[in-house]
Amino acid sequence: MAKKTTYMSIEGGDGSGKTTLVKNLHAHLLKIKKSVLLTKEFGSELDKACSELRKIALNSNYGIDDLAGQIIFAAIVRQHQVKVIKPALEENSHNVILSDRGIDSNFAYGPAHGLSNKTIETIFKPAYQDASLPHITFYLDIDPLLAAYRRTQREAEKFDSQGGVDRVEKKGLKLQQQVRKNFLSLAKKNPDRIVVIEITGEKTPEMVLDEVVKVLKTSTLI
Repeated sequence: MAKKTTYMSIEGGDGSGKTTLVKNLHAHLLKIKKSVLLTKEFGSELDKACSELRKIALNSNYGIDDLAGQIIFAAIVRQHQVKVIKPALEENSHNVILSDRGIDSNFAYGPAHGLSNKTIETIFKPAYQDASLPHITFYLDIDPLLAAYRRTQREAEKFDSQGGVDRVEKKGLKLQQQVRKNFLSLAKKNPDRIVVIEITGEKTPEMVLDEVVKVLKTSTLI
């Protein structure tokens, strides 16, 4: 019998190097001859509804209320799970599903916007009904001050020609500090699934990739 598909998510605050790790890990998996489905929990290009809804939820020019934003994210999550993740797991057509973010982002970012845990659970519980959790999650833990500096070194994502940027990143340091606390709390509650990778100013993207690959080699997931 063919080995079942491994569902893997990469998490981290804005500026943690998450996107770079996804890119490098994808390249590594292809190099070792693994079939990879590359996707995003929020705005997957594999489903047009997901990518279009993401633009609405994040565009700073739209003035989306925080609660409304979370409701839109829940719709994206549901669409992504039903149209991308669930079929890929059922078809078992790839060795790995590699997802930029996953379920944990909702419970790290949602409360950081000032919404209660109960509200976030009420919004996202139906979205994840019958959904599959990642088999393994790598959380990139970075000091929010270092992450903020890193964000100044890259070009901000633009959502329209009128200068619309990511409204979440725009909230700045205080939100990112709370997001980090929430991620670390989730990691503590889910030690068998969430692997914490410490990110420092001295650690290169190649070093981060090496740490992740070492964890995967000792697992039975790939």
